[in-house]
Amino acid sequence: MHRPWCSWQAWRCLGVVGAKFTGDTAATAIGIAVTFGWFGLAVSSPIIGGIAGSDPKRLKKALLLLPAASVIMLADAFLL
Repeated sequence: MHRPWCSWQAWRCLGVVGAKFTGDTAATAIGIAVTFGWFGLAVSSPIIGGIAGSDPKRLKKALLLLPAASVIMLADAFLL
């Protein structure tokens, strides 16, 4: 199933990074944001697979890791 909002959110995130960092630092900031996005994907996939194991019912619980991480990052952004 194609979810166009996912790609829209990725471009929006890069746009926010590009708007916050201007001049010579914009390209570096966008590069760091993209790198950490791929790093998050590389780290979260094995963790979700480890939690889920081979049971499809546990996959639902394991996928809750993504929104939980989002809430933690949002809280961290507001607290700092």
